[in-house]
Amino acid sequence: MARRHFNQVLQPSQIGVPTATIAMAPWPGFSSGSLQTQLVVVPQSQVSSISFDNPRALTWSEIAAATSFAVELGRGNSGRVYKGRLQFQFHFHHGTEVAVKVLEQHRRQGVEDAFMAESNILSGLRHDHIVRLVGWCAEQEYRMLVYEHMGKGTLRDHLQHLGGGPSSSPVTTSWETRVEVLLGVARAIHYLHGGADPLVIHRNVSSSNILLDVNWTPRLSGFGSAVFQAAGVEEHGGQLVEEVVGTPGYIDPEYSGTHRVSTASDVYSFGVVMLEALTGRPPDIYGVTLGLLVDSVLPSVHDGMLRDVLDGHPALQPTRRRLLDALDLVAHTASHCLCPRGQHRLAMFDVVANLQRALEMIRSKD
Repeated sequence: MARRHFNQVLQPSQIGVPTATIAMAPWPGFSSGSLQTQLVVVPQSQVSSISFDNPRALTWSEIAAATSFAVELGRGNSGRVYKGRLQFQFHFHHGTEVAVKVLEQHRRQGVEDAFMAESNILSGLRHDHIVRLVGWCAEQEYRMLVYEHMGKGTLRDHLQHLGGGPSSSPVTTSWETRVEVLLGVARAIHYLHGGADPLVIHRNVSSSNILLDVNWTPRLSGFGSAVFQAAGVEEHGGQLVEEVVGTPGYIDPEYSGTHRVSTASDVYSFGVVMLEALTGRPPDIYGVTLGLLVDSVLPSVHDGMLRDVLDGHPALQPTRRRLLDALDLVAHTASHCLCPRGQHRLAMFDVVANLQRALEMIRSKD
């Protein structure tokens, strides 16, 4: 399974069509001396249908036609993400906006591992709250992943007002929308842990890996560190991994100390995301003192003083008492996701049930 995609990628020597020199758009992170400008141009008659339910291998020329690598959406440790638009003339996906992740070439083995993990795992996932993989490119030295573009950025963008703004977004101003986003992501994680085939541990749940589409629907992304769940290891405290990965501030301390990752590790990370959504604060707090959001907020939650740490941007009126009860339920759910020992944390099934109840309380007119 781990090598199935490479078997589907046609190399230039395997394609019986002429090659043509096309204009390359260089981007940071690649050595121009190591790249070839003689790239395969595949006739439209040979381009197979693209479907979000059936992602496939793409050629460099197809990706180059979709993006000029001019509009950068973001960057991370594994590479940069660029905005593009599919140019195929004869499929219903023509004109669909996409996000193209170009993996960096340094630490070659790490690039290969991240590429294989994300392409293999995402190809088998089908969920309304998980980012959709359109295709991938493993041609020559290139390693790229192409996703459906999420037009409203990340949850972190809206909570932290990054990039100038979006201060008037519903995520910024509405508690109902925030809980809706949390519920959608919780359902996605619950699907990974109990509904996917094979089951998956994400290992990097964070607000930066929660994308929002044009309808403000959340999609979980960032599967470059994900692993398939090994059978039977949950009963033994998780599966042993060589490297602890994740985003600082979200990483499960038990996983960090033992190098054993489990579904409870994702539960912990999502607990941090819930606190982040409630407070509007980042997971790492830098100021007079250095600390973690978990350490600064949980005492207020346990003491019944949630209002002291709530984000002031969403309004509490007109249903203040009912809304505060709902947010208190979210906060206590988060606290039970953040227990030091994984075996004492809630399962994602219970997290979903609590968030659903909180959302019903916010919407209730009784």
